[in-house]
Amino acid sequence: MSFYTSVNRHMNQILYRGYNDSGAPIQSKVKFQPTLYVKSNNESPLRALDGTPVAPIKFDSMSEAKQFMKRYEDIHEFKIYGQDRWTFQFIADKWPNDTVSYTPSTLTTNT
Repeated sequence: MSFYTSVNRHMNQILYRGYNDSGAPIQSKVKFQPTLYVKSNNESPLRALDGTPVAPIKFDSMSEAKQFMKRYEDIHEFKIYGQDRWTFQFIADKWPNDTVSYTPSTLTTNT
């Protein structure tokens, strides 16, 4: 199973290092497209933590999502839901299980 050892944002890319399914080290740059959520007037299977039905909005880039949030930050009736820490959202999308399985012997540690 693949896992990460480092995930960082650089402009509109996510840079990550880790290990692939065969245990080989990898590093990659990903143009990440985040998702935020807004209140839905229609019935939705998706709910915010407060129980509000929400609909997803997928953005082409992290900067576009940030601009969207900035545009509506002073409109208190328009709540935006979702994770705005893009690296955390990337990790949750790429490795959706609660835990990341890894083999300690594949890691190099320095003390």
